[in-house]
Parts: sequence; C-alpha cells; structure tokens
Amino acid sequence: MKKIIIILSLLLLIGCSKKDNILGTWETNYDVSGIGNVTEKYTFKENNKCIRTIITTTNINTDCTYTFNKDKNKIKIDWEDKLYKDEFSDYEEIDKNNIKIGNYTYERKDVKNEK
Repeated sequence: MKKIIIILSLLLLIGCSKKDNILGTWETNYDVSGIGNVTEKYTFKENNKCIRTIITTTNINTDCTYTFNKDKNKIKIDWEDKLYKDEFSDYEEIDKNNIKIGNYTYERKDVKNEK
C-alpha cells in the first residue's frame, strides 16, 4: 500500500510540473507584412491567468486564461476580448528557457514565478 501511495504522489508531482514551468514571461518576435517586426509576449500567472502583449508601434495588452489538455501537450488560451478563436494549440517545453506554442518558439524573459 505504501508503494502505491508513493507512486501516485510521484505521478501527481510529474503531472503538475509542466504547468508550473510555464509561469513567467515568454517572448517571441516575427515579421508581419505591412506592419514590420512584432514582439509577442505572454505572462503566465498562477490560477491559469495570463496576459498577452503585442508590441508593434503601440502596445496591445489582452487578459487571458489558459488550460492544458490531459496529456499536457496542448494549451488552450482564452482571450477576454474574444477577438481570437479559442482552441487548443500544440505545446512543447523545449528546455527551461524555451517553449513552443503553435508555430512560435518563445524565450523566457524572467526567472521568477508570476503571481
């Protein structure tokens, strides 16, 4: 019985670890025809809250929430303004400083956890 409890505890810790690794600010850059260079940032916080910031000639901040699928290989980001379609995107933790959401790779821009 003790072994089962230990195994279940370890599985629970492993299952929760990916969500905790996403906490913080992540950034990517890309070019958009007619606009130029775009910087996109996500700040993932506890309680599944996040903020998306798009930086071009102006800053656009959008509050959002996020959830993972049960396998933790897809992430769904729901934007408060509902301008974007809410659907699951591929998610990959490349290493401790890089994650991939959909087609973009984001680099960690802080080392502290966001509350």
